[in-house]
Amino acid sequence: MRRVIAIVGILAMSIVCGYAQDKGENRPTMLIVTAHPDDWEFCMGGTAWLLKDKFNIHIAIASKGERGLSREPSNETAAIRVKEAECAAAKINGVLHWLGKIDGEIYADKDGVDKIIDLLNELKPSLIFILWPLDKPDHAAAGNMAHIALTKTGMIYDHEIYFMNAGLGATTTQFDPQIFVNTTAVWDKKRELIRCHACQNKDDGMLKTVEQNDRLYGRLNRTEFAEGFIPVFPFTSGRWDSNKKIKCTLLDL
Repeated sequence: MRRVIAIVGILAMSIVCGYAQDKGENRPTMLIVTAHPDDWEFCMGGTAWLLKDKFNIHIAIASKGERGLSREPSNETAAIRVKEAECAAAKINGVLHWLGKIDGEIYADKDGVDKIIDLLNELKPSLIFILWPLDKPDHAAAGNMAHIALTKTGMIYDHEIYFMNAGLGATTTQFDPQIFVNTTAVWDKKRELIRCHACQNKDDGMLKTVEQNDRLYGRLNRTEFAEGFIPVFPFTSGRWDSNKKIKCTLLDL
């Protein structure tokens, strides 16, 4: 009888451990820093989908997209776009963090940098994505805030960090990807993420732009669809400490 109880106990513990693992408690953390709702979906929605079962994903968004439907900031617009952001985040089991900035008025200020530093210290992400700085002002500011925060914490030197672009030729300029992720298998999932943002995707206009961008990167890599990234530092066999070799998670997808 004791042996039966012990076996049952072991099985129960296995189930509990398996449940904890399924809930992502033992996974590493990934952080995406963006300016607006819909930025990460446009930049790296396919890659995020491929990573959603490997990482606990957190998304820091500088603003709530208050000017998405008008020249002046609108609380009504913000409420719509927050719901849309929640829709997309739920599909990758992502957790949203709002940095309290206003759409069209995002600056790389101390308040924003400090909020990202707090997130970095709390989450301790091993994989980080930030916006490319040669872009429209809000995107550039969000990218610079993240870059400053990563430098101040020292994570810039020994963490896996990538720049992403919000649409080559649309807003981003001079972005020459060094690493590509084949997202052909999850293109339908990326379409779902984009379509969460209905107020910005009238008549699938945003989706068409994303498709053009991803097909271009796909053609460059002999795939149908791809997303491109630039590591903050080039990958080398050793940098300051030969024992700290930064791997490339994206090439394992």
